[in-house]
Amino acid sequence: MAALSQSDEPAVLLDTLLTGQVDSYEMEYPVYGPNGQRWYRLLVAPMSLEGGTGGGIVMQVDITARKEAEIAVRRAEAQARVADQAKTDFLSNLSHELRTPLNAVIGFAQMLETGVAGSLSEKQSEYVRDIRASGAHLLRLIDNLLDLSPAGSFGAASMAGASVSLAEAFLEARRILEGAALAKGIRIVESGIDAVPPMTADPRSLRQVAL
Repeated sequence: MAALSQSDEPAVLLDTLLTGQVDSYEMEYPVYGPNGQRWYRLLVAPMSLEGGTGGGIVMQVDITARKEAEIAVRRAEAQARVADQAKTDFLSNLSHELRTPLNAVIGFAQMLETGVAGSLSEKQSEYVRDIRASGAHLLRLIDNLLDLSPAGSFGAASMAGASVSLAEAFLEARRILEGAALAKGIRIVESGIDAVPPMTADPRSLRQVAL
């Protein structure tokens, strides 16, 4: 036989109703039986007769489906919080692990530009500038990874509109990619970009598109 998980509470409250101490009562409770657990909602109201309370109206509703849905939602929310925290921790660690060597690369490039290791040829100076620019670009990409919405969804990074030159963005992208392209026998050429007027766009996003 199925048994209430809260053994004496319904009886005590029913007595309270019948004595007129409260107007009505409702509760939700699980019932355990041979087919598993089911949830019910119990509603009880006293029946007033001449001379006092003479009985009560009791209604029991099966709310198993609703309770199971609520439990599933709470479980999914808990799992989402755990996943969101794991993502935050991962991005934080990734940022640290990438920033440290990138800052070192940028720092060494800046030192070479100052001539601390000796004078550089024009071509060497150009390569050093490209190294520094590439490192700075990677740092901006890392900032993009961490620039998430409060809900933790990607693609919600804030954008700032500014007047930018498409030609400059393309030339910067070419300098960054030219070494890898030449190693594969690919030559990057541009045509007509100087004729494109400045546009209003997010500089960081435009650089990503150019790359």
